[in-house]
Amino acid sequence: MKSIYHFKIKDIPVSIHWSILVVLLNIFLHYTHPLHMIIAICLHLGLITLHLLGHIFFLQLFQISAKSIQLNLWGGNCDYNLSVYARENFYINSGGIIFQLLILIPVLFLLLLLQLATISLSALMKMIFVTSLLQTNLFIMLINLLPFAGFDGSSIYQSYQSLKTNSEKIDFRQLITMILSKKPDTHKNKEEGISVDDDIVKKTAHDVMDELMHQARDTYQKKNKPKD
Repeated sequence: MKSIYHFKIKDIPVSIHWSILVVLLNIFLHYTHPLHMIIAICLHLGLITLHLLGHIFFLQLFQISAKSIQLNLWGGNCDYNLSVYARENFYINSGGIIFQLLILIPVLFLLLLLQLATISLSALMKMIFVTSLLQTNLFIMLINLLPFAGFDGSSIYQSYQSLKTNSEKIDFRQLITMILSKKPDTHKNKEEGISVDDDIVKKTAHDVMDELMHQARDTYQKKNKPKD
């Protein structure tokens, strides 16, 4: 895909796809008020960036390096080194959708409350909450869920199939715990999806060595015990 601009973030190549221009053209044709136009551009680009940050967030959580990043009309593509664990790839591929849901759900709840309270929104507020944060956000999510190559839907489906093949499980409770503790899921049990902390592993190994040393010393003392 052709790009119109290239730069780097932490040595990761980032490119902006020409389809971003379609967004700007659509906004220029749709809005006449300069303030509405500027806000619409900022919100749309913000949603695209938010989607991409969702992928990057899970890459950093699992300590997986990204090869390249591209911003485009429907969010962006993130090329990365696949994890050996299918559930990590599933979270990474779903990261953009998850981050967009963090905006969509509160906005839906807010609009529902306003409707129940019979509070009408101004033209500017409708443009921000209804057109941008609701309709445009939902549009970007649905486009990304298409099951075709180059879209998140295809990657999510492939990683989900790998989950079933490897008999791995999706555990959102464990994922939330990892996010809150900011610790990567190390020493994973592939079948059970259990993560073991490094300190526990070291402590267990230390206890085993102590036990072996005690057994060896007792055996030596018994063999070399002077006879009466």
